Amino acid sequence: MKRFFGIIVLVMLMTGIASAAATLTNGGFESGSLSGWTLTGSGYATANDNWITAAEGTYFIRLNSNGSSLSQSGTDDLVVGTTFTLTGYARGDGGDYGTASIVFYDSSDDELDSTSIDISTGEWTSFSISLDAVDNAAYWSVMLESTYGAGNYVDVYFDGLELTTSYDNGGSTVPVPGAVFLLGSGLVGLTSLRRQRKV
Repeated sequence: MKRFFGIIVLVMLMTGIASAAATLTNGGFESGSLSGWTLTGSGYATANDNWITAAEGTYFIRLNSNGSSLSQSGTDDLVVGTTFTLTGYARGDGGDYGTASIVFYDSSDDELDSTSIDISTGEWTSFSISLDAVDNAAYWSVMLESTYGAGNYVDVYFDGLELTTSYDNGGSTVPVPGAVFLLGSGLVGLTSLRRQRKV
């Protein structure tokens, strides 16, 4: 039995199966707060703002001053070649602009790589951006920013944010949980067969 569990651990280490996946906390702001996020400048979660309602669910985030930002970071899934994908909804009203970004940093907080999308549409629009993890990345960060306001206030909104990861293992389409299940089932079957032969 010990050998059986040892084989499972060894195979998991050899195939690089991660113990945790990168995700966002409170990505839809359905807590009615900015829980899980770090705010710089001015912004808040709301269910209704200037007659705007959420793209999905009840709540969304408004960044309402030039240079305001909302960020969330993590250290999961930083395997070179892992693709990080950020999806969600965004809008900017009255000539106001913002950005949504994925950024990788090293242990000295220096930026290693990033990708972003500009937000300027006056209606909720879905977006998706992706970036592959790079060497020496110590953590990832998702950042939402208000970059320009036509008037005294900036109206840049975000909602329904999700961060997912995927790894190209040479064309296999079996997801990690499924691969672990298949591996475990196969090993259990082999162990049972071996015991039956001994009896």
